[in-house]
Amino acid sequence: MKTMILTLLIAIIGIAFAVEESRAINKDLVLAYDFEKVQGNTVKDVSKNGNDGELMGDPQQVEGVMGQALAFDGMDDYIDLGNDKFLFNEMTVMFWTNSIGVQPNNWPTYFTIREADGSAAGIYWDKGSSEVRIFALKPGVIGEENLRDNDTQVVADDEWHHIAGIFSANSGMRIYIDGELKASDDLFLGSPADLKETNTYIARGRTHNAGEYVNGNIDEFVIVKKVLTEEAILSHRDSGVEGAFALQPSGKLATTWGRIKERP
Repeated sequence: MKTMILTLLIAIIGIAFAVEESRAINKDLVLAYDFEKVQGNTVKDVSKNGNDGELMGDPQQVEGVMGQALAFDGMDDYIDLGNDKFLFNEMTVMFWTNSIGVQPNNWPTYFTIREADGSAAGIYWDKGSSEVRIFALKPGVIGEENLRDNDTQVVADDEWHHIAGIFSANSGMRIYIDGELKASDDLFLGSPADLKETNTYIARGRTHNAGEYVNGNIDEFVIVKKVLTEEAILSHRDSGVEGAFALQPSGKLATTWGRIKERP
């Protein structure tokens, strides 16, 4: 009986620490889309910041990893996140996506912040190398840099994968795939803070080139204005927007990472 009580107390303490960590991260949460709330051409930000996105083209709600996701056609579907909102020295961008390796386009870009002259920062998939990459470009400040030569990435399929990209002007860049660090460079110090007068997009790249639109589904998209720990990235992977950031529940059913891996 004493052992059972002690085990229960340890579990309760662990849960309490996890909730407090989630609340601490929540203060740096800038944007959170669970894609349950799509009203007309607007996708609702479920964080407290009101960074709603404008749907362009005709993205459709479909079954996602956790509740609803958005499906993009690879031609003209994307989300416009507005201007000059995400120019931070440090930032973590996380989301779930599928169809990474079966893209008809060469450089489908899942997230980008861009200037009119082509300067940008973002996350994309390179069809030629089969790598998910994080990049930054600012003429006169930094040349175009891509975090490449990644560890083996088993993403060239039609399955769901969790992506986390870290931009930092202080500690370099990171790419996590399915919760595992796949590439890092402490000297790659480009960040959105180097940009100005920007537009920000989900599922569209830094040009109008059709090769930069995403064909596939995206779910549980978040932007956090800090470098997250691996534990926080795993929390988002396993419990989604609501669980990772202690948000008010929307009624969606969280799908655990274990259940996702068991999908055929």
